[in-house]
Amino acid sequence: MKTFRKTLVLFVVFLMGTYFFPLFFEWDTKEPILLPEEISDSEESESSTLPQSPTDQSLIPSVGFANYVGLAVDDFLVEYGDPVKVEMLSDTSEIWIYGTDSTDYLQVMVENYVVTEILVLGRSVEIPPFEMGMEQEEMYPLASFHPKFVVPFENQTIQINLDENELNNRPLIAFDNQTYAVITMDSQTHEIVSIQYMTNEKLLSTGLYDLTPFSSVVQEPVKQFNPAALEKVRTQQTIRYINVMREKMGLIPLEESLVLEAVGNELFEFHASLQEQNTQPEPASQEEASEDAVIISDDAVEIVGGDDDSNQESETEEEASEPLNETTIQTFLEEEAIDLDKVRLLYQVAPADPSVYALQWFTFVEYRDILMDESMSRIGITYQGDELLLILDDGFEISL
Repeated sequence: MKTFRKTLVLFVVFLMGTYFFPLFFEWDTKEPILLPEEISDSEESESSTLPQSPTDQSLIPSVGFANYVGLAVDDFLVEYGDPVKVEMLSDTSEIWIYGTDSTDYLQVMVENYVVTEILVLGRSVEIPPFEMGMEQEEMYPLASFHPKFVVPFENQTIQINLDENELNNRPLIAFDNQTYAVITMDSQTHEIVSIQYMTNEKLLSTGLYDLTPFSSVVQEPVKQFNPAALEKVRTQQTIRYINVMREKMGLIPLEESLVLEAVGNELFEFHASLQEQNTQPEPASQEEASEDAVIISDDAVEIVGGDDDSNQESETEEEASEPLNETTIQTFLEEEAIDLDKVRLLYQVAPADPSVYALQWFTFVEYRDILMDESMSRIGITYQGDELLLILDDGFEISL
């Protein structure tokens, strides 16, 4: 009998070890470098429980901030007063910031004196019919969640298509005054962490969702005062969003680091130099050189021979524009003697609006783990074109 009991206890311990080991193993091997292709769709969809309706979209009566979107900013000023800070994006676009932390943060996009977007992050700000921090199951009685929406735009209709992950992590709702709201759910707590109210045009131009027909909506390029100034605004916005989220989770805010920004610039330059080395043509033999002769005269320079130089140039440009990869990043960190245990890197091709990509990070478990790492204390963000490189570290000294 004692032998039987001992065997039974060992069997139960074995089962518990088999169940818990993958969780411990996954936690201990958190990836310090995250690239877009490493995002796990299956991991996101497992945690979602929002029911979807196959019927046509239903409209929610406009309430709260939805009543200000698409209208002149005067009414908003009367109700909420002057912002604590204004950030200029162009001669016609501004971001008005109300509140300063995770309790009351609110920002308004004003374009040509019209409210086109309102973003709420503060947990004490009212967002009827929902509440900040509301869990998914509490949202069911308040709204229907649909995978498809038909949005009017310039005498036509555009269909918005949400995949399963978007439906559960960034669901969309429509109000009866032709405004919309994107709800961001935390991938770990499954609670509302932000809500963005938008006009139909603003929604269609963000690139948040798949559109049909896609080619019908083209976002006007922003005529900014200075590209460097706009980049600085984007950086400040991104850091604010991340720090508000960290404060909500009881973590210390990250400190902006010019050193880490410099590391990002060095990494992009290192990547460009590798690409240049890989695209350098091999020295031509004497026979090949004679086939591609250069004739210089008083009137012109003419290249004789060769096999479609324009194609070669376009191929070189494509190769030079290859995105960063993990091998390049690890090689750079090793050459600079930067310890991977002390840094976290996040790289992706990002749209222009930080409220799109920065908040979307929190709907992915992998991204959230990096941004919510309690051992990290500094942040640096570097842009190169439409590429974004975000680096976190624990405050150790880096010398380049």
